[in-house]
Amino acid sequence: MNKKYFPGFWEVIGGNLESGEDFEDSVIREVSEEINCKIKNLEHLHSRVMYLDGLMYITVAYYGELFSEPIFNKEEISEIKWITEDELEKFVFCPGDKELLKLGFEKL
Repeated sequence: MNKKYFPGFWEVIGGNLESGEDFEDSVIREVSEEINCKIKNLEHLHSRVMYLDGLMYITVAYYGELFSEPIFNKEEISEIKWITEDELEKFVFCPGDKELLKLGFEKL
């Protein structure tokens, strides 16, 4: 796997909105592509803007419940791990992802 930005960093599941998709459809598709699961009870968690190489990226984060245990797609991601809130500091995350995870833990 060869990532342009932040290779070797841990990150939350995500991707790009495709033409004609709404945010919820994008979350459902990305979860299916990356960890082969269906997700239900989606709720908006947070939105943010980040700039990289002169481009603006908008993140719209959701949380929900998985129907089954994840089986990760090795072409999409290299490793998957469940962590607790206490373990957040042990990992190097892509910018902003640790903050999203903290917000998610507040919802549990």
